[in-house]
Amino acid sequence: METIVKIFSGRKIVAAIAVLSLLWLYGEFQYRFATKNVDYSDIFRSKQQRTSTEYVVIHHTAIKGDTASVLAIHEYHKFERGYSCGIAYNFFLMKGVAYKIHADNDATAHAHSYNFNAVSICIQENYSETEPTFRVYWETAALAKKLARRYNIPTENIKAHREVDREPTDCPGTKFEIEKVRTLCALMTIFI
Repeated sequence: METIVKIFSGRKIVAAIAVLSLLWLYGEFQYRFATKNVDYSDIFRSKQQRTSTEYVVIHHTAIKGDTASVLAIHEYHKFERGYSCGIAYNFFLMKGVAYKIHADNDATAHAHSYNFNAVSICIQENYSETEPTFRVYWETAALAKKLARRYNIPTENIKAHREVDREPTDCPGTKFEIEKVRTLCALMTIFI
């Protein structure tokens, strides 16, 4: 919060609030009206439940372009990686569509020590090769904020996979700046 105040101090604060309000309205419109939501949670069921929900963990597919589908990732995770839950993410963002993959309290195999206390979001793309757009950050933040509100998760507990996994990983990509997601979530707290 202090960072936001420092960035928007002085005479520019009124203009900054106006710009952020317009961005929020645009984002709300995009998220509520332009972004489709698809619920697959009746199809992909996990045999285990989360014991708590203290974190939101962000991932990427690490596959360039839009060749990764929900079914392809499910088959890869279930049959090649051996995950009993199949696709290892609770939510999947692809081309402006938010797919709900697992039921609300399903535990998934997305980050070793965080499978039973975190909800996961995977974004379709390889963000070690491709720069994320503002829309990607906004959609990710909008979904992360929605989940954070639902489970009473503080903004600082919205994490990149690389921040929580005990094994080295670049996920959600070397070019993906998780701090931008947290900053947008903090701004959403102010304006929503």
